[in-house]
Amino acid sequence: MNVIFDLDGVILDSQAAIVEAYRLAGVDAPKDILARESERWCTGMSADEFTTVKRAKDHVYAAKIQQGEVPLLSGWRAAEVVARQHDVHLMTGAAFSAVDALYTRMHPAWPFTAVVAKVTQREKFARIALFTPCVYIDDQPIADGLARVDVRVVCYHGQAWEKLARDITDVVSLLKAEGL
Repeated sequence: MNVIFDLDGVILDSQAAIVEAYRLAGVDAPKDILARESERWCTGMSADEFTTVKRAKDHVYAAKIQQGEVPLLSGWRAAEVVARQHDVHLMTGAAFSAVDALYTRMHPAWPFTAVVAKVTQREKFARIALFTPCVYIDDQPIADGLARVDVRVVCYHGQAWEKLARDITDVVSLLKAEGL
């Protein structure tokens, strides 16, 4: 069974680091940045200027990850445990540099067999369909775009890794019982 984890807010406690990275890039990020990261939320500048700011933010954020300044959440340990029995993947709106930084920091304990990075929420939903049946883990409310019979969502809200891993395996069992 495929199990797909989101990065920011599930694997990494990244909100403060992302806000700080934007600040160092010259922009004040909104408090709900994890829910809005794939949007062009910064008004008052051109698309090219915003792209330049995002690149600068991505560079700072990746450095913070690699240096261990962005703490792991219990989703990381749950991914390690679930990977013993299932194909575990990472799908994120974060830049490839952020994923590469985490890989560099955590290798050889890397539990993910596939990684999809730098995708919008809409692109994420389309790509999740390629991994069905699956369980998707995210910390953000999931829009109707993921309403599929062969995808189940587990919401991460800070629970201990043991509970998260148990929730995931319970949902996998339900999918299998439904013949998916």
